[in-house]
Amino acid sequence: MTRFVTEIVRELNKISEVELFLLVTNIDQTVTFPENKYIISNWPTSPLEFFQSLRLNKYGFDAVFSPHYFFGGAFRKFILIRTVFDLIAFRYPYIGSSLQWKLFYSTKCFLKRFIHHSDGIATISETVKKQIEEISDRPIGMIGCASMSFEVQNRGNTKNLLYIGRYESYKNIEVLIHAMDGLEDYTLLLAGNCSEQRKSILLKDSRSKDRILFLGRIDDGEYFRLLESCFALVMPSKDEGFGLPVIEAMNAGCPVICSDTPIFREVAGDAALFFALDNPHELAKQIRALEAPDLRQTMGEKASFNLKRFSWKTCANELIRFIHKLLEKPAL
Repeated sequence: MTRFVTEIVRELNKISEVELFLLVTNIDQTVTFPENKYIISNWPTSPLEFFQSLRLNKYGFDAVFSPHYFFGGAFRKFILIRTVFDLIAFRYPYIGSSLQWKLFYSTKCFLKRFIHHSDGIATISETVKKQIEEISDRPIGMIGCASMSFEVQNRGNTKNLLYIGRYESYKNIEVLIHAMDGLEDYTLLLAGNCSEQRKSILLKDSRSKDRILFLGRIDDGEYFRLLESCFALVMPSKDEGFGLPVIEAMNAGCPVICSDTPIFREVAGDAALFFALDNPHELAKQIRALEAPDLRQTMGEKASFNLKRFSWKTCANELIRFIHKLLEKPAL
């Protein structure tokens, strides 16, 4: 979400017709955009959030865009757009969730209430848009998502397979680890924070432990270096709201292999290779297929074409168009 907000704000600042205020919880959050006016407020989960709209009414805003759905909208005098990135937590319980969050995600009734009391809902993919339409009749704007800008070109000069993300059950890391048993000449690099307990569970039955490396949290520089050298990025998730690493890898010319799910079909199109969920043998087969230089070149060409569908400028413009639609004003 942080990257989404940062890139959207950066593009909105380029639109002269938009006067943008940032709602932040502490002064440190203003460092990235010192030119913007800002309002310091409470955390979204604070009881004070119930009075948020009352505090904001005095500014005379036309619209407030919240990058999450926790926002106090009662008694507002402005258009309120809440964002829903995905509905994953309602289908796959997050590991280590507190009792408070387990109760919240045990039913969609709280989410439905947030959505129902919004003037519009923003989301980042058609897949999630369809899911929201099943529980709400509120206007939905598909804002989209995009890769950050960086100059990296994949060389594929290692046999390192890269995964970056979380380690919740829906991420389906198990199928990736099992596939390694049939890929004796490959190394699996797992980037992202993972608890020692979770590592032990994931590696319990693996015959490839010595070729599976948990890198922990990495910075952007290390991420770019991995995209430059790795053989392929693998995304085995059962569900995603978008799957940002897919297009970031494509931006680096790195081949992508995804689980065959609606969201990856939407985002990757024909620019990735796919494997059936919970089928490590098919995943291993697709990795082997990428050893053919001709296929790697073809996938790179398709990726370059696919990337043209995604830009942060387009995302910002879609958000503005959605706001104007809700305000019943002509779009810019």
